[in-house]
Amino acid sequence: MSDAAAIKAKEEKVWASVAPGWRTHDAFIAKATAPVTQRMLQLCGLSPGKRVLDIAAGTGEPAIPAARMVSPGGSVIATDFAEDMLAVAREKAARAGVNNVEFRRVDGEALDFPDGSFDAVTMRFGIMFMPEPDTCLREVHRVLRSGGRVALATWAAPDKNAWASIAAGVLSKLANAPPPKPGAPGIFAFADPNRLTVGFEAVGFRDLKVEPVEVAMAEHNSPDEYLAFLLEIAGPLAVLWSQLTPGQQDEARARISEQITRDDGRVRMTGVAWVAVGQK
Repeated sequence: MSDAAAIKAKEEKVWASVAPGWRTHDAFIAKATAPVTQRMLQLCGLSPGKRVLDIAAGTGEPAIPAARMVSPGGSVIATDFAEDMLAVAREKAARAGVNNVEFRRVDGEALDFPDGSFDAVTMRFGIMFMPEPDTCLREVHRVLRSGGRVALATWAAPDKNAWASIAAGVLSKLANAPPPKPGAPGIFAFADPNRLTVGFEAVGFRDLKVEPVEVAMAEHNSPDEYLAFLLEIAGPLAVLWSQLTPGQQDEARARISEQITRDDGRVRMTGVAWVAVGQK
């Protein structure tokens, strides 16, 4: 098995393991990340009749909101490599009565669609976990029609996303996990917006724009509730947690509790995402 194939197999297993948590916390996650979703769809210029591809759709965001925007006459194909996440998305779309979206298990680095198939492509918080993101961007460029737009989102630097970086730092240290190599797949792989710009330009996109969007990613009654939430939705953190002894887990709780921001006893933290758009 190649390194890329091994990474993909591992990622699929990791994200499948937290699919139940995404189902449980779907309403909160959708609300918290709504500013990112809305800005992506605005930048894509969606309107009725458009055909959209959503890569790394997870539990259906922004695929389902996009499907509403392109109705009537338009459609969305939502792809992900974790079938367990797509199962949640299908349930969600059915409950919402959104019937112009189709969910498929597809590798984002090997899109099985003809050239020029879509008016827009979206990818929210997916590209940073790909072992060969440039391959994905080339595929996106290929399946877009001339004049079509791509909008994607990644997380900014760790210091702008304490909601994730505090716990990640504590758990990595206690688990003796080596620091990721520069550019390696992970939540902050595209923290530098220049990497997005360079990647877009390299495959031929033009009219590039990258902008920050603030999100409220932590709104919990206690540090324990906050940590439980993270471990139920963040696959890589759940893996690190599973490697700790009970004593180390207790230590992790204490360290994280000391470092997180509180407001009247509640845990409230914002984060920053980069939203990038380009045109073919």
